[in-house]
Amino acid sequence: MIRSRRRGTGVVVAQYDVPDSMSPLLAHAIVPGAKNPITAEIVHLAVRGLLRLEELPEPGAKKTTSSSAAARRHRTRSA
Repeated sequence: MIRSRRRGTGVVVAQYDVPDSMSPLLAHAIVPGAKNPITAEIVHLAVRGLLRLEELPEPGAKKTTSSSAAARRHRTRSA
């Protein structure tokens, strides 16, 4: 009985993910092909609660404030 060794025909590529504690700006230096690290850093800071993003009203639009938006603003100021 002749026993042959199986040979792999595919290529194995190791992929690594950036740790959650690493900021996108630092990860940009490590991970090749990152497109827009500044935008990613802004969103990262907003998710962590260090930055607040607000939508600007369109020019010429009337200011309307819903009661839920006013309540959210009050909660964030008092926190």
